[in-house]
Amino acid sequence: MGNIDNPFDIREVAESYEAYFETERGREIDTEEKDLIRSIVGGGEGKSLLEVGCGTGYFGRFFSDLGYIVTGLDSSMAMLLEAKKKGGVRYLLGDAHNLPFHDRSFGDASLFTVIEFVGDPKRVIEELIRVADETIYIAFLNRWGPLNIRRYLKNLFGEKDLFAGARFYSLNQIRRMISKSAKKAGRRCEIKWGGALGPRAISTKLTRALFSEFILIRADFAN
Repeated sequence: MGNIDNPFDIREVAESYEAYFETERGREIDTEEKDLIRSIVGGGEGKSLLEVGCGTGYFGRFFSDLGYIVTGLDSSMAMLLEAKKKGGVRYLLGDAHNLPFHDRSFGDASLFTVIEFVGDPKRVIEELIRVADETIYIAFLNRWGPLNIRRYLKNLFGEKDLFAGARFYSLNQIRRMISKSAKKAGRRCEIKWGGALGPRAISTKLTRALFSEFILIRADFAN
């Protein structure tokens, strides 16, 4: 049995979590998302990175491939047990709202498709900024992405799945939360972003990214 408040803290969910990426469509999504990550993140060059909400370590292992020394943290023991089976990264149990690390303990910190499920996203972003010395990365499922709109409506009308408790945010909402949290911490930041899995029918790259299913934000801190 898992934590009933955390739909991911269930052994069966954890064990099957990465199975989708082995399908034909899953491999296409994997390729497009990782191309975006490479373009936004670049190389780690031995820098330390904390991945908050690491799950089974799917993105953490990719950060490791990019040259980061990764520590993964998650509140789900089921996910962490599965992550440890897959190896490649140091894993710890912990709460994204109260990270068990000193200020600026890591070069960078990341939060990938986690903000949709946390109780207090502003607090989580503040913690991410607190423990990162240089850069934070936040990837999320865009509320205006067609697939995520369908997920919302499906769960609204009773067809419950893992996204039943999710709250989807827009690019501007996440950018504002980062900017306000940085200002509260007395830190100046520069924000960049990009999108993957955007609607093919939209002609311009910028507009297509605004309606992408998957958006990645990079915030670099000057002090």
